[in-house]
Amino acid sequence: MRYKIFAALTFLIVFSGSNATFARSQLYQGKCGFLLSNSFTDRCSALFSKGILTLMPSGGPQERIYPTQVESYSLSSEETIKVNEDIDKWQKLFPEQTRGFLFFKKKTGIPKWVVDATSKKVTQHKFIINYIDSNLLPRKALFVLNDEGQAASMQLSLRKTTSLYLGQKRVPGGPLSPAFSRKITREVERKSERLTGLCAAGMYEDSLPIISELNSYVDNTINEISIFENYEIVADKIEGDANVAVAFCENKKVQDIADAKEAERIAREAKIEEEKEKRISAFEMLSSY
Repeated sequence: MRYKIFAALTFLIVFSGSNATFARSQLYQGKCGFLLSNSFTDRCSALFSKGILTLMPSGGPQERIYPTQVESYSLSSEETIKVNEDIDKWQKLFPEQTRGFLFFKKKTGIPKWVVDATSKKVTQHKFIINYIDSNLLPRKALFVLNDEGQAASMQLSLRKTTSLYLGQKRVPGGPLSPAFSRKITREVERKSERLTGLCAAGMYEDSLPIISELNSYVDNTINEISIFENYEIVADKIEGDANVAVAFCENKKVQDIADAKEAERIAREAKIEEEKEKRISAFEMLSSY
């Protein structure tokens, strides 16, 4: 009974309010739209967890956005919600969407809350997130918070996740910011320490998914930061840390197997010696007759 009361209290503490906190995670409820594909839903969640932003539209596929995929984020307005149709690349990638995209207010089927987000009057609870998706295509996501009072909190979550300030742009060819470099290396160090801890305890089966997660994180991160100047310094650092952790696990496992085989050999020899003594004793008893 006491356990049930404690569990209920924990549930109320964690899930009270529209902004749920999962340890280091933040969850926001609202509406979202993917502007370049004209996809909108008035039931959507934005989850910030482990340095990743995941947009979760109701009834649609989730969109995981890693920090280095974010080019910028800003408050929604007529200026930030549009694209520059004069750039030939937009015409090639989105020939249908860009024709008249600036004037989509005239289109039918666009929800009023999306149209309202193009107002010249900027409000704090409507965000535009510019990012590159997993297919390396440019995307613009609109997220409108249900609770306007959480605008400052979501802006802080965006800043902590992306290491960008409101309106700041991530420029290809520029330097990788020291803050973001530290964030990347600390994440690899955290994953590496977790891996070595499991292997030190001999939990090799549990370490396998962590090795996969660590290698994927390093590979994806190196690919993502390759657009920045002198990215190799950070790439070498995180790759080296990961390799050391994986090598520790492999060597520890090999050593443990070798130690186990040596223990088996010693035990087997001891058993043979014991049986040998019994046989000798039996033969000596027979020879006395």
